[in-house]
Amino acid sequence: MLSWYERRRLREIEYWFEANDPGLAAYVGTAPARWPPDRWPFLTTAAIVTGVALFVLGVVLSAPVLIFTGVTLGIGGLSWRYGSRGDQGSPHEHPQMW
Repeated sequence: MLSWYERRRLREIEYWFEANDPGLAAYVGTAPARWPPDRWPFLTTAAIVTGVALFVLGVVLSAPVLIFTGVTLGIGGLSWRYGSRGDQGSPHEHPQMW
């Protein structure tokens, strides 16, 4: 918690920015853009499909690096898609980091 003096100084600084650089004040005053939540299923599905394709390609070409990359990407996509759906009311299980 800020002291009374710190809050007063912060407000003075805000007024100074609003008066001298309104563009910067408007930019700083807005909340940062968040990743749209409707894109996460698409990205996780793309990771899973790409992982499976790399795995199959690695098996066909006998390339252990492609097999490992495909398995890692596929498991990562699956765990992100199904593991990050925790109970939204419980902050201790599967916290959302975005």
